[in-house]
This record gives sequence, C-alpha cells and structure tokens, in this order.
Amino acid sequence: MGKTRARIIDYLLLLILAIFPLGQLPGIYTQNLLGLGFRPHPIDALILFTVIFMHIVYRVKSIFRLLLPIIVVLAFSLLLSVFTSNFDIHGLFYVFRLTVYLVFLLFWLNRPISKAKRGLCLQSLLVVGGSVALFGWVQYFLFPDLTSLKAVGWDDHYFRLTSTFMDPAFTGIVLVLGILTATSYFLLSRTKRAVLSVVFLLITLGFTYSRASFLALIIGLFVLLWNRNKKFLLILVFAFAVIVVLLPRTPGGEGVKLSRVSSISQKIQNYQESFEIILSSPVFGVGYNNVCKAKARLSIDISAQKNSCYGLDNSFLLILATTGVLGLLVVFNLLGQIAKLTAGNIYGDLFNASALAVLVHSQFSNTLFYPWVIIWLVILAIISRTRKTGQGV
Repeated sequence: MGKTRARIIDYLLLLILAIFPLGQLPGIYTQNLLGLGFRPHPIDALILFTVIFMHIVYRVKSIFRLLLPIIVVLAFSLLLSVFTSNFDIHGLFYVFRLTVYLVFLLFWLNRPISKAKRGLCLQSLLVVGGSVALFGWVQYFLFPDLTSLKAVGWDDHYFRLTSTFMDPAFTGIVLVLGILTATSYFLLSRTKRAVLSVVFLLITLGFTYSRASFLALIIGLFVLLWNRNKKFLLILVFAFAVIVVLLPRTPGGEGVKLSRVSSISQKIQNYQESFEIILSSPVFGVGYNNVCKAKARLSIDISAQKNSCYGLDNSFLLILATTGVLGLLVVFNLLGQIAKLTAGNIYGDLFNASALAVLVHSQFSNTLFYPWVIIWLVILAIISRTRKTGQGV
C-alpha cells in the first residue's frame, strides 16, 4: 500500500512536469472559459491535489513550524489591508496559491529520494527545458509578431522568442535553469547528448534577447563551474558571447536591440512605483497580493497593466510592498532554512547556482514568485538536499 501511494505521488509530479512546457496557455484558456479576473492554472490544481494527498500519506507536522511565520505575516498583512482600502479579493487567490506552493516544497524536502530518482528528476527537467525551447522556436517562426497581444494586456514583442510563457524574460530564466541543469548532467554523464542539449538551449536563450537572463546565466555558470571545471566554464561563456554577437538585429523592433534604453526607463518607473507603495505601509505592507488596488489608491496609472498590475518588476520590492519589513525578514529566514538542507555535491551546486541565477533575475522581473520557476527550484531542492545526518549523497 505504501509503495502504491508513493508511486501515485511520483506520477503526480511527472504529470506536473508534463504540463509545465505548455506555459501560460492552459491558464489563459481557463481564465477565458470561466470569465475570472485572475488566471488559475491546471498546474495549481495539480499541486494542491498533490499537497493534500501527501498530507494524508505522510502527515509531516514539522513543516508547518517552518511555514507558520510566513503564513502569519501573509494573513496579517492581508487582514490589515481590509482596513486600509487596499484589499483586493484576487489577493486571496495569490496568498492561497503561494501557501500551497510553499507546502509543496516543504513536503518534498521531508520525503526520502533515491539516487535513481535523482537521475530521473534531472533528465525530466532536461526534457522540460528542451520542450520549452522547441515550443519557443515554433512561436518564433510561426508567430514572430506578438504586437497585437498588447490589446489584451500582454507586452508587444516582435521577433523575440517568448515560447508558451508569452514573455522573453520569463522564458529566458526557464532556459537558464535548463542550461544549468544540462551542464550538471554533462558533468555527471560526459555524454555528447548533454553537450548538444547545452548548445541547443544556449542558442535558444540568445533569441529571447533578454539581458536579465543573459546576466543570470553567466552568474549561474560561474557558481556551478568555477570549482569544478573552469575550462568548460570559459568555453560556455565564450560560446554564448559569440551567439549573442551573431544574433540577428533585423527584422525586429526595439526589443532585439541589446543596447535598448526604453525598457530601462520602464524599470526605473516601476521601481519608483514600488517605493511609493512600500512607503505607504513599510512595516506590514499592503497585503499579498493587493498591489493593483494599492496602485489605484495611490493614483498610479494602471490602464496599460492588465497582466502585470498585480506584480512589481523586483521580487524583493514586491515582498516589501506587500508584506513589509517583517515579511522580508521571514522570507530571508525561510531561504536560509532551505539553504541549510543543501548538500555539498553536484546537485547542491546546481541548486545554489540556479537559486542565485533566479535571485539575480528577480531584480529585473518578478521571477521569484513565478510558478514555473518555483516548480523547477522545488525539483532541484528535492534532489540536492542533505540527509538528516547533514551529509550529501
């Protein structure tokens, strides 16, 4: 019976990974079908079901002690927003989803995993990353002009690879995670297939023209390879530099110019809006995720922010804005607790490199709370954590 339940949980995880490459598309369909003001995704439902099932099977109570501080902060800031005219009913959905994802992470961190399953998880992520890249090329060649999507609240990208995530920056960070995973797989297997995967993903990443993703990749590669294979590090950095130099600049608009300044101006404006919201409630925040309502209350123009109104471009500024200083401290504590579980082996190095790449990227996009990034990091956390003795395997 125990093996059957464990197998069901494994299948649920594989199903989540199977849906992963479809990106935003199932969520858009669900939102339009139900006519909702937010975008529920089938992956959210799967993760919720997995969490409920894992709780029934394992009943791990220790994780709730880790979660309690952040749940209290989220709930308190949301409750406080009711009395400060910041409350937004959609914020309840985001609080619930974030809590479910955190429980999902901590449940897996408490579940034993064999070496064979570590390898399977790594290979599954490679398939996911490759699928995202393939969908990206389909979009790039068949639907290169996405400017018409501006009418429904998406950014108007032109000849940039956005894949199924509808955004080159978020597609970029998923590809970065794929490259780091493929690089680790090469270090473990030394196969040509791993090298080809790295090259394919590097070329694909280039066509996103996402400078934040480029920076995240370089930093992630240094963390992963500096103490393991400096020669391979230099080869990858040089190869990617050549790819970037050879990227086509036409056809394309402002987005394919790596020297573009318009996006920098938009980031600066977004940071200014973030600080304005933070200063309105610095200790407890405006409630997660009541950013859109707070913007409206502070007379910040939200007319062109249909799909980004609830977010801010910097994940840490979002934490400060929505949960205040207390929330930021609690998040740092949770990240520290997870870091303590990381092994000092190749899997641990992969997790550290990926986490740092995400943290760097999150300074320019709200990457830290992007569901697909969370799922990827959860998988890496599963295979990188230490045993209870504190020793990596």
